[in-house]
Amino acid sequence: LGFTLKEIKELLEMNQKSKATCSTVQSRAQDKIREINQKIEDLKQIKKSLQDLCLACELGSAEMKQYRVMDCFDVNCKC
Repeated sequence: LGFTLKEIKELLEMNQKSKATCSTVQSRAQDKIREINQKIEDLKQIKKSLQDLCLACELGSAEMKQYRVMDCFDVNCKC
């Protein structure tokens, strides 16, 4: 689900220890939310690139030549 083993361990430890403050939990949650939001944006770009690649395939080989397939998996590419 997007959590590393280290993150899961930390979450379990926070749950078991009464020392975890709300500010600590909130800070970690906000960090994870930012990370998730970035992953969502990256996935949206990859999805758009793949959709554009499929459209180029449907339009024929001339359109397809505009795309380097590997570039479409680069989140910075604007395929």
